[in-house]
Amino acid sequence: MEDPPGAMLRYHHAVPRYVLQYGERRIRIPRRPFVVGRGGDCDLQLDDPLVSRHHLTLREVSGKVEAEDLGSRNGTTVNGRALYGRARLLDGDRILIGDHALVLEEIPRHLEETGDWEVPTMARGRPMSDASGGDGETELGQPDAVLIKEAQKAVERAEVDEAAGLLSVLARRIIAAGRLGLVVDAEDVSEVTRMLIWLAGKLSKWDWIDHAFEINAAQRQLLDGAVIDRLTELVEELSPSGSGSYSAYVALLQKRKKMFTVEEHVVLRRIESLGRLKDKHRGRG
Repeated sequence: MEDPPGAMLRYHHAVPRYVLQYGERRIRIPRRPFVVGRGGDCDLQLDDPLVSRHHLTLREVSGKVEAEDLGSRNGTTVNGRALYGRARLLDGDRILIGDHALVLEEIPRHLEETGDWEVPTMARGRPMSDASGGDGETELGQPDAVLIKEAQKAVERAEVDEAAGLLSVLARRIIAAGRLGLVVDAEDVSEVTRMLIWLAGKLSKWDWIDHAFEINAAQRQLLDGAVIDRLTELVEELSPSGSGSYSAYVALLQKRKKMFTVEEHVVLRRIESLGRLKDKHRGRG
């Protein structure tokens, strides 16, 4: 199925309060993820063979900035230490990519609207890198409410084949966005998750549940209570796969649980309980 033209997933970011110093340039980190690399579609382009096409992303999370190396060949250091995966940055932290030094600077609140800095205006939706090595290219067409509404209509009409095609596109794009450090609107991820779970029940195929785990892992998002309730029922009805999507999702959440609220810890325990139900189901089989 061809993807509808001009589609774009919604993104959500906190109001930015940081700039990146690079030489004499001071670039304000935008509300969307800020990509650094050799590619022409990057927010900060570094013409250097030691820099991968899409090397690093910076994004605001709860008013702080997180850096993530996008699988670059030559790596990234923060204050002299190698960056593996994601790390939260502080004011004054020094990032080194090849021979290029970048320094994070927090903007004083009284200067947020009046400071002298560049504001990136790059549009997304151009070819971006994959997550392995930062030098491949994959088309990241980003579907918006139009594609999601089409999937919702297919679900409402119980048009299973149509829904399956649309949800395959949506799931693939959400996963690709996550690999690039792009944050998809949480409501969009939750809605696609609910539709994937519906489809799994209709087709009696666990593969669609694997896709639900994969998109939530890609976006570092917790499942909502209604989805967990339905998954608890489906574990009893279907034959859980051994693909590892669930285990990878839970492992990712466990690594991040130090940042969870009390309520989020409760949700995590419910998600973990699905694993025990899966094991019990296999034991009966």
